[in-house]
Amino acid sequence: DKLHFFVNVELQNDETPRPFSFDTYTGDATRDSINLLLNHLNELGYNPGSYENTVASLKGTKFLVKLDWNISTNNKLSLRHQYTKGASISPSGSFTSGIRFENSGIDFTSVTNSSALELNSVFGETTNNLIIGYTRVRDDRDPMGSPFPYVSINSGNIRFGSEQYSTANVLDQDIITLTDNFDIYKGKNRITIGTHNEFYNIRNVFIRQNFGSYRFNTVWGFVNGEQAYQYDRSYSLVDDVTGDDTKAAAEFQFLQLGFYAQDEVRFTDRFSATFGLRLDIPMFLNDPKDDGYFNVSAVDSIAKYQSGDLKGAKAGQAPKTQFLLAPRIGFNLKLNDEGTSQMRGGTGIFTSRIPFVWPGAMYNNNGATVGGVRAFGVDFVPDALNQPTKGDLEGEPDQIPQGQMDLFAENFKFPQVWRSSLAFDFGFGGGWVFTVEGIFSKTLNNIFYENLNLKPAEERLGGTPDNRPVFDRRDEVDDHYTRIILGSNTSKGYTYNFTAQLRRSFAFGLSGLLAYTYGDAYAVFEGTSSQNSSQWRGAYSIDGRNHTPLGRSDFSVGHRVVASLNYRVEYAGFLATTISLFYNGQSGTPLSYIYNDYGALNNEDSRERSLVYIPANKDEVYLGDIDGDGNYVPADDKMWQALDSYIENDPYLSKHRGEYAEKNTARTPFTGIIDLSVAQDFFLQTEKMRHTLTVRLDIFNFTNMLNKNWGKRYTSNFGSAYLMKYEGKFNSTTAENIPVFSFNEDNKELVDLLNVDDSGVESSRWQMQLTVRYTF
Repeated sequence: DKLHFFVNVELQNDETPRPFSFDTYTGDATRDSINLLLNHLNELGYNPGSYENTVASLKGTKFLVKLDWNISTNNKLSLRHQYTKGASISPSGSFTSGIRFENSGIDFTSVTNSSALELNSVFGETTNNLIIGYTRVRDDRDPMGSPFPYVSINSGNIRFGSEQYSTANVLDQDIITLTDNFDIYKGKNRITIGTHNEFYNIRNVFIRQNFGSYRFNTVWGFVNGEQAYQYDRSYSLVDDVTGDDTKAAAEFQFLQLGFYAQDEVRFTDRFSATFGLRLDIPMFLNDPKDDGYFNVSAVDSIAKYQSGDLKGAKAGQAPKTQFLLAPRIGFNLKLNDEGTSQMRGGTGIFTSRIPFVWPGAMYNNNGATVGGVRAFGVDFVPDALNQPTKGDLEGEPDQIPQGQMDLFAENFKFPQVWRSSLAFDFGFGGGWVFTVEGIFSKTLNNIFYENLNLKPAEERLGGTPDNRPVFDRRDEVDDHYTRIILGSNTSKGYTYNFTAQLRRSFAFGLSGLLAYTYGDAYAVFEGTSSQNSSQWRGAYSIDGRNHTPLGRSDFSVGHRVVASLNYRVEYAGFLATTISLFYNGQSGTPLSYIYNDYGALNNEDSRERSLVYIPANKDEVYLGDIDGDGNYVPADDKMWQALDSYIENDPYLSKHRGEYAEKNTARTPFTGIIDLSVAQDFFLQTEKMRHTLTVRLDIFNFTNMLNKNWGKRYTSNFGSAYLMKYEGKFNSTTAENIPVFSFNEDNKELVDLLNVDDSGVESSRWQMQLTVRYTF
């Protein structure tokens, strides 16, 4: 047959309950204070939604059609198109230490159309594979509920209002790709010469906090009309439109050219090696706007206060085109004639992609496209579509430049690592295979961020050995801008992993696997946020985020044990049953011990990232409160005894008294999860094909179905554990800026600072999925 076609349709409709009981809440808010808040919001005409039981939903549609044409013996043409649409409703959910109202969640719809034309040809001892593709992506992220400013209340850790990063958020991408691989088969050699090229046309509307974002200390203060202690907003400088329809969009084109050559050489029947070289050339085809001020005046202010330089970055300038070479070599050595045992490995440089939202921010945050204001002591305005700008608050027309400035170093390089691996596979007969493998990766280029609009600290904490710097984030280097974020490169960081695995398949349908992995990773910035400013704000440090040190990565694996059993049997000529068990035992996610301070301890930023100082004795920490006159009120001795006991019972803290805690040195508890799957096949074999109807039942976290206390997973607040709460500072006759903290005496161990994960597929609650599939 010369013509074949394939059609696949998948429909998805998921609903995931996210229950919350106020009885498990440990924060400062009471039901009375929350009811007071709800009554006030109703008076303002806003419904924030529930803060207790919510439901997340996902509706998905996937459609794939593929047409294959056998043009001739040596030429085959394929055309395929895939349509994918996902509509996700993700309401916010409360947790042990925080209250989140439902409508502060996200309504996200994504539609992708992807087409590809592929031609495979054979010419004697050579082959060619040509693929031309086009992908169209349309993402629309919106807040839930009616428009309302986003509000954070410190006391009680309460959040409500339109999600602050979804108020103006649209991403359109059109991507054209061309790939061609030409293979030459010559004796012992298989030579591949190829190219892979991508052209991007991107339009991104992203104006964070477009409806306004307000911070209050207490519910009472908000309800009774006190001024917000901090107000943030970004808005268009191109038009007066609030929301997705603004013309203040990042629009740019990007081209990445890739060329590579590879030679697979079979030296003997037992030994083969691969030699390769790849060249990637990423290039921005547009420069961002120049606000006409930064390069002339702001650079002088930055040079006055910052010890580093701008690394060639300029307003109105994208990074220069870089030529990124990546040589690599790999080998495979069979250790016996049967080939059941082998040694394999390789080493080389690998170049990564980068989320375009990072450099794309240059086209938004350039001083002339998106404006911004950060102000202190501002009246709350409930009308989300008429929020004050910088000019409104200063009583004058808005000027250019303003807002956040995002810059990238002139010679900024895409991430690269040098990676090496070595593995042994041993076959012992009877189907037994044992594998050991080690992988080491060294960072060559990774992202590094600085906020150049933050002046160096002029004060430090006093009164204890904790003498970290204290900043003044209200006093900016250049007050035309909110933040000036510079992205550059760092070579700090590495990752390693070791795995041992034993597996066997039996002729009667049983197969099994047991594997152990240990891995660790160290990085400066993980790159987990879509915003450059959030990357900087999310960093842990002692001396300030502009000096973020190397630390354990959020992606450190730790210990992991995986085991699986699978049994399949066919019978009665038309039936087959498959039973599978899968176990995953894994170290918890890394987390850092920090203060619950809303950024006030070192006053560098509003995000809590101050690593704790671990007191060696009672004299190295002030526990208690600050009264209305700014005086220190000591706590009774029970608080120190409780804190001292907690530290002594923690494996890390107890060994590092008198030191600062390091990033990600603690982990959530080790978890062991078992999943069960049972599948029943009904099949009919005809002359041309086999028709199979499969009914499959999956039970995720099966042990939790047996016992509600089994299979628990724990989460932390943005990878942090709040050891102590910051209460304020006071001055004595011998020292200034003495910090005062409190400790919850009910906290006995780490789990008391964590939340049980009750949401998503990988939650602590068991979930059941029924699947019906017809295959032919």
